Amino acid sequence: MGIILIYIDNNFHLNYRLIGFEELSESHTGLYIYNKFINILNIYLNFNLNNILSITRDNASNNNVFINTFKKAYYKAYNKVFINDIRCVAHIINIIV
Repeated sequence: MGIILIYIDNNFHLNYRLIGFEELSESHTGLYIYNKFINILNIYLNFNLNNILSITRDNASNNNVFINTFKKAYYKAYNKVFINDIRCVAHIINIIV
């Protein structure tokens, strides 16, 4: 699992930082992926979920479980709905072709 943090700094420069690249050693269930995701964010800087603007992912069913688990945790923590779930266009085109 790779997590790339993309942000614009105070000088309006676009930055990319690889903050996690972890081997998934267990069955790739949605809950396992969610827990790995949260652990990587916590290792990086005790990350605040409210700072996440979007998550881009492929269309695998385990990622549906992952994003639904994330959305529930996000709503519970901030009392607002996380709507920026972006499905990877390259994966969608690959399925169509």
